Amino acid sequence: MHAFILLPILLLVIRPVVAAMPLAFEEADIEGDSLISTGEAANAIFWILRPVTVMGHSQWMN
Repeated sequence: MHAFILLPILLLVIRPVVAAMPLAFEEADIEGDSLISTGEAANAIFWILRPVTVMGHSQWMN
């Protein structure tokens, strides 16, 4: 019974985190120079740690 309650909550929490992560090196390398600059790294980290609105409340995902 608890699995029916916990699974949807877990999916709601995990989905934004997985969607925010760069899927490949090419997605983090936005300049196309095959190097990850500090700006690109900071941008990737921002998207991973950005505030996510869940049911109208802003929460930090980490």
